Amino acid sequence: MKDLTQEAVQRSRLSNACAVAVATLGLSAPANAAPTYTIDKVIVAEDQYGGQQGLDPGPVYKPHEVVLSQQHNIWISSNEREGFAGITIFHGDNTVRAHMNIEEPGLDWTPEAEEEAIGNETEEPPGENFPPDIRLDPLVCLPVRLPPGAERPTLKVGKGKNARVIPVSFLDEERICAPLGAEKHARHPHGIDMDRVRGVAYQVIEHSGLNWNADRTAFDIATTTDDGSAMLLAYDVSDPDNPVIIDGYLLGHGGHEVAVNENNGKVFQGNHEDSPTATPNIWVDVLEPSADNPYGFIDTGWYNAVQGIEVDESLNQVFGTTHVGERMFAFDGNCVPETNAEPTIEKQSGENCILYSVDLREPFFEQIPDAQAIFNIADEELKNVPKNKQPTVLPSVLHMHDLTVDPVNHRAYQTLHSIHHAEHTGSPDEAALSEPTGNPNAVEPEHHFQGRWVAEVDVNPGSSSFQQVIYIDLSNGQNVLAVPNSEDVDPVTPFEQRYIHAHWVAVDPARGAVLVTGEHTGNLGVVAQGTRQLEQVVPISARFFDGCDVPLPPINIPGNGQGGGNNGNGAGNQPEPPDAAEPHVHGVQIDPQTGAAYVSDEGEEECFFESVTILQP
Repeated sequence: MKDLTQEAVQRSRLSNACAVAVATLGLSAPANAAPTYTIDKVIVAEDQYGGQQGLDPGPVYKPHEVVLSQQHNIWISSNEREGFAGITIFHGDNTVRAHMNIEEPGLDWTPEAEEEAIGNETEEPPGENFPPDIRLDPLVCLPVRLPPGAERPTLKVGKGKNARVIPVSFLDEERICAPLGAEKHARHPHGIDMDRVRGVAYQVIEHSGLNWNADRTAFDIATTTDDGSAMLLAYDVSDPDNPVIIDGYLLGHGGHEVAVNENNGKVFQGNHEDSPTATPNIWVDVLEPSADNPYGFIDTGWYNAVQGIEVDESLNQVFGTTHVGERMFAFDGNCVPETNAEPTIEKQSGENCILYSVDLREPFFEQIPDAQAIFNIADEELKNVPKNKQPTVLPSVLHMHDLTVDPVNHRAYQTLHSIHHAEHTGSPDEAALSEPTGNPNAVEPEHHFQGRWVAEVDVNPGSSSFQQVIYIDLSNGQNVLAVPNSEDVDPVTPFEQRYIHAHWVAVDPARGAVLVTGEHTGNLGVVAQGTRQLEQVVPISARFFDGCDVPLPPINIPGNGQGGGNNGNGAGNQPEPPDAAEPHVHGVQIDPQTGAAYVSDEGEEECFFESVTILQP
């Protein structure tokens, strides 16, 4: 890695004594070279397929990520698209075993709003909700376990003599049915993981229609998506041909990824945004499905909302990377969160579960000194801004995203997704962090740089480099300032020559490979685990269909240009259109036995396929 200092390189090398220790512990030193990956199969959404060569149709609808189970010889796609949300179960040979749609039938869903642009934007007022009788009594009952002693939440509608109280529908004494999403939002599934020992898959659902009350003892009906909590669905997939929803649990706001500790069946989930209805408002969910009260909370404190999360089962530890907190947490995989004897507004419970945390910010500047230029630009923008127009945001924080664990060599890998101002900090001054109170004309930095780094943390307690952080550079030849703003898309540079906009990450210790998806760069980066060098860039979003106006370069891969708007003619010298289509490559998972990699692409309207690309090493 060219940006790693010589001192860091020396620190990272194992001594002969450490090598002996590694052998004693049964660990394997990562290979110095990663395999070369080739595309084996591309499964695209059935309603987008038009007979294009090299593509296969299937029920994958805006796939967020997949999970694999060798025990059951299946893989499961988490489908996010409105009206098609749910799961699809595939056999190991990629034939469809089952498809389950969890959306309410016959409703006209309001499309998900685009992510807010960086800067001061006027927020739209809360959207309209479905009529209460429909919203609180859905045809599709997604169960949610109530905390012990909690009553069914109700909604008061009307005024005066016309006022009435409507309770949410229920499944049984312990479980209610999740109302339809606030502001007519569809369910919007996110991450998925599986307890292979018990044959249960867990899927995060962004819009539960509910939220926690202030002290997290009961539920309320969410009136807006800003207040709404996520939920977790549990599917029995022991019979892959007949999956069954068996239970559900309320999460915090901004539920994203989930990790199952198969040692004990505990489920860990990080809410990557603050939950406005509860105090404290940032926590990690610890769910114990077999307990009378399945709910536990680890309050991590302001700024420290966890996004990517994964379990190292041989260590029985759980690792989570913070959304904007610029640190990684290590949690006890056996923990039962306890109430803090001396609570603060930041931390009230679960501190007993926190083993340690690792700073990710300082090593970044030590190893990537050129990155300081990004921060200098933000400082320069604000230098001549009057004090009364200065924002109170943190203009340049490391926004981390996904995390995975190498359970053999005990290393945690997490993606640095972007560098921009802090949002969803959980601070009581949250309003001031997005727009200073009483100062709507405040100037905010406009720079929102795409990240292309992976932070590797040594989490082996027996290692001489325990808790050491080493950054892997996925620039693919571009310098730091060549990284465009997140709103920009490069339609000219071939996918193989672009940097990797680090989003999801997976590791294959058996073959010494770290795979990283490039969300808005539309590609997959292959890193040699031993050398930390980017060795290969594979195009993922290079397949397009009629109506795509982005001047994509020619790439000789199956399905490229077949029926596409530019027919793969390589109009790379054309100017970038005003609103270039952005790829949305998401999850990557690896079959540890075969090394096959599964890359989920959420696609892009009128351009890129919603797809799962399967690659072989």
